[in-house]
Amino acid sequence: MSKNFKDLMQEITDWQDSVFTQATALSAVTHLQREVIELTFAIQSEQLKKEGQDDIIKELADCFLLVVGVAHLSGIDLEAAAIEKLEINKARVWGVPDADGVVEHVRELPTPAFNGEKILWKGKTLLEIFEADGLLSNAGDIGPENILIKSSAESGGKIFNSPNIID
Repeated sequence: MSKNFKDLMQEITDWQDSVFTQATALSAVTHLQREVIELTFAIQSEQLKKEGQDDIIKELADCFLLVVGVAHLSGIDLEAAAIEKLEINKARVWGVPDADGVVEHVRELPTPAFNGEKILWKGKTLLEIFEADGLLSNAGDIGPENILIKSSAESGGKIFNSPNIID
């Protein structure tokens, strides 16, 4: 029997409310974390034995049921949130896979401003931002005019300073 999404979510949340009477959004998301670990194990196991996907299907369904529950307990319209977030994600620029194969969106950077003397980013110079983030801990007495920045997928997106590196 096929159900529309709203009817399915209503059936799920009605059942959850009747069975898990003391559940909170936090307890549901904690349970979700455990189920994600079980899903991860099921996927890893399937890759090793290359057999059926029964465990993956069951664990994925558990995760879905818990996501629906977290949304319900948080007072969030999951369908509307998913539709909105999909449009946001479609408009984003996506990076390259990291060592685990995870692809994240490229973070939007604030617009630099010129205060008549220096270029400022979020009210600070880039050097101040890099120093505050610990990215120039080895810069020593090097002046900002001598620091060359490297950022690449191979380095995990970390920023390095070196007089010999230009990317």
